[in-house]
Amino acid sequence: MEEAFTPRVSGSSAIIDGITALPPLRGYVAATPKVAAQRILSGPEPYSDPILAAWQYGLGRVVAWTADASARWANEWVIWPDFSRFWGQAVAWSINAGANKNLETRVLLQNDRARIVVDARDDAGQFLDGLMLSSAVLNPAGDSLRIPLQQTAPGRYESAFTPQNEGAYFLTVSGEAQLGEGLTQLSDLNGWVMSYSPEYIPRPQDDRLLADIADITGGRNLADQPEAVFTHDLGERQAATDIWQSLILLALLLLPLDIAIRRLIITRSDLIRLRDFLSGRGRDQTRSQQMQALFSARGRSRQTTGYGDGIVPRPRPRPRPDPEPFVPPPPKSTRGRDALEPEFQLHDIEVV
Repeated sequence: MEEAFTPRVSGSSAIIDGITALPPLRGYVAATPKVAAQRILSGPEPYSDPILAAWQYGLGRVVAWTADASARWANEWVIWPDFSRFWGQAVAWSINAGANKNLETRVLLQNDRARIVVDARDDAGQFLDGLMLSSAVLNPAGDSLRIPLQQTAPGRYESAFTPQNEGAYFLTVSGEAQLGEGLTQLSDLNGWVMSYSPEYIPRPQDDRLLADIADITGGRNLADQPEAVFTHDLGERQAATDIWQSLILLALLLLPLDIAIRRLIITRSDLIRLRDFLSGRGRDQTRSQQMQALFSARGRSRQTTGYGDGIVPRPRPRPRPDPEPFVPPPPKSTRGRDALEPEFQLHDIEVV
């Protein structure tokens, strides 16, 4: 949008500290500020577009300038006496996110809520009341949450949020305070870690419990005499431990060995053979004994048969027996039953 106008101051900021009058501009780029951004300079009405805006994102700071710094739209700004001061303060604010000594921030975990506690004091140590403080919380996922702080006691401001994930949270507390002649920007950076388990939550020291333990066990408190830690004046303590289970197991393992020693008779030759077998010489000796037995058997066979080395007698053929003479079978009778009957009858008669 190109038209001549004079920027209007919309909010206080360290960027325009000490600047009372602004020169006109001839144009700017229309933009929409973010929800968490601070509008410092605005354009002409009725749009009131942002000309200069600042944004605190986690631990970082951003400055947006929608005009230019050349002779096209900012001809009067280039020759403006506070031109260098304006941009110097803008750069210093964006890169100087350090904390000052007026704010002290801490985070306390109570059940599932994280409570932010901020103590505000001036340079003389007096409480600063009535401040408008806010905290920007950057969670482990990179999302920013802006939380306003409420005054709960003289110089104390508190608020709370619910942490969703375990990990590191970064907090930036910022505000303004009337210190001296003008407003002073207050800021403080802090970090807080949500433990992965409740047992990692820091707990206060219980001095009474430690004193009771010392009284019960006969100890003493060495808070006033830390050098007494290196004094070896503690009495000896005895403690009994049951070992019957280990002894029973050892007895069960040794019982087979005891029986073997009593029942088995092991001679020196047995040990030698076992040694030779384990070293591999026993197998060679067994093979030599077998070959020696075979050679002895062959020698006895030669003495019996009379054959020399390398001559194997061929078996003699057995003589075949003479064939028996062929005897033809007797001829079969051709007479019938009737022809035999008279002969049998005649034979019977002659016998009587």
